[in-house]
Amino acid sequence: NNNININIASSWNFPNGPVTFPEQLSFPTKNGKFLRTVSKPRFLGSGSGGAVFAFSDVNASSKTRNVDVAVKVSWLRSTSTVENECEVLQILEKRKVSGVETCLAKQRYPTD
Repeated sequence: NNNININIASSWNFPNGPVTFPEQLSFPTKNGKFLRTVSKPRFLGSGSGGAVFAFSDVNASSKTRNVDVAVKVSWLRSTSTVENECEVLQILEKRKVSGVETCLAKQRYPTD
């Protein structure tokens, strides 16, 4: 049940390994009823856990046209740490902690 297509549009090489993205990346929304589709990845930065990219939200309405979605790709040995980070962010969101970004979804990298 992998929603990522295989047409590679963007690729970066890092000391921890390459990261490639398709033209569009789709993943289920939190309620699982819709797919959120993003495109045009832009590298934002990297650290010990992985690399972060900004994507344009293809599904954004005309009122929210400039909405970006951040996608964090974990390094191979950091997958469980990044997944745990998402779970913690979701707990903080449920507790209505202000100033915390929302983790929309977790999805395994297609080559993992």
